[in-house]
Amino acid sequence: MSEQTKTVFVLGAGASHDVGAPLVNNFLDEAWKLWKTGNIQPDQEKSFKRVFSALGELQRVHSKSKLNLNNLESVFSIFEMSSYLGHYFNEPDEGNRTTHASEFVKALKELIIVTLERSIKLPIANGNITPMGSYVDFVKLVNRLRRKGQPNHDVKIISFNYDLMLDLSFEKAGIGVDYGLKAYSSSRNPIPIYKLHGSLNWGVEEESNQIIPWDFASYFSNRSYGYHTDGGYLTLGSHILDGEFKKENEKIGKEVFLVPPTFNKTFNNKEIREVWRKASKALSEAENLFIIGFSLPETDLFFKYLYALGTAGIDLFQRLWVFDPKPEGKEVDVKYKKLLGPGAELRYKYHPNRFDEAIKILKEEFRV
Repeated sequence: MSEQTKTVFVLGAGASHDVGAPLVNNFLDEAWKLWKTGNIQPDQEKSFKRVFSALGELQRVHSKSKLNLNNLESVFSIFEMSSYLGHYFNEPDEGNRTTHASEFVKALKELIIVTLERSIKLPIANGNITPMGSYVDFVKLVNRLRRKGQPNHDVKIISFNYDLMLDLSFEKAGIGVDYGLKAYSSSRNPIPIYKLHGSLNWGVEEESNQIIPWDFASYFSNRSYGYHTDGGYLTLGSHILDGEFKKENEKIGKEVFLVPPTFNKTFNNKEIREVWRKASKALSEAENLFIIGFSLPETDLFFKYLYALGTAGIDLFQRLWVFDPKPEGKEVDVKYKKLLGPGAELRYKYHPNRFDEAIKILKEEFRV
């Protein structure tokens, strides 16, 4: 039996944009629209109001410093830094009362969760919610690479996305997911998905601080979407915040584990560090590295160091391909070329293509 080819996919926001998730630069605009058009629950409004009130305060900083308050990743980083430094924000509509920035970080996380959940409307089949879009085709591609590639591919996926469309698509195809956490799929041949920024279905055990994923089988066991005739929403994150995630012998808190895109990340959680370690190991062993919809944002220095350290292994790339809709020779292409060392430059190829187009190109490349 021939040795498997080690293939790593890195997926950014551009992949999930295919199914309706906002991009980082218009995420807050979409959140504002949801709030102002009454498309969120009344008990979620406080978080939205807090976030946009704090952004209004931060606008005043512009007189002395340039901050990108339209970019979600930048705002998440600013809120986290404000919390570390003990900053306080004014409570909206409550006079001069102020609250520690850590509460506004929680509010921003709820805004992220709700905005993602309400932006992705999924079809219903036989009373069950089903995946859609290019993730379905991506799962087929990965499955064919694993089973029919010449030789077969050992595929690992690194994702910077919080949403669950990738995870759901694999689960509905009968393929389990290994998040690189202690609690992972019991499937005999799961697909490793290392979600470096956390996930909408990751709860946290209050005493041990262990990350506990809420698996789809458990979530769907007492839920039916039969009465949703025009589609439904996947709301695991909101249900975790409401305290609905229960697990025997575990005390799950009302918190979804999400990580800001700063280099510091959050760093007292051993499990997420283990996920990053596994992602780094996957990069060090990769023969094929395909980066799709990840524009290498300036706010995420973490990936630049992860790539540099992770690719320090002895194995050489066969392919290092980047897929992004922006034109070749422009911003994204230039940023990746600056990142690459001499050993990677020869294998580098930039494709100005969307996620769905990338899948077709890779199917043709590997004839699967």
